[in-house]
Amino acid sequence: MTGELIIPAGVPPFQDGTAHISLEDVSYADAFSETVVESTFPGIRHAVEGQDTAVPFALHASSGVAVDPKADYAVQAWIDCDADGRLGKGDLTGDQVYRVLTRGFGSTVTIVLRQV
Repeated sequence: MTGELIIPAGVPPFQDGTAHISLEDVSYADAFSETVVESTFPGIRHAVEGQDTAVPFALHASSGVAVDPKADYAVQAWIDCDADGRLGKGDLTGDQVYRVLTRGFGSTVTIVLRQV
């Protein structure tokens, strides 16, 4: 699956961020989601305040991982702007559920991030 992260124009410039993106099985509302695929993308930058930045990405499943057509999937993403390895103040995160792959949802997603 492919997509892009949108860093909004109002976010202060930064360099050397790391994007953390995962595909989650969110089939059960009363249970934690299960990570199906996750990847990190270092070297993310937002150079110009006042202008959106689009960051393209692709997630690739390892062999043996199959999409269950009866399951529900969503993509989660955040950018670690301060290199501490944790989501916290000043980092960026998607604050919506971005459904993909099954039940009529496609294999491409655009995630608009917001600052924590």
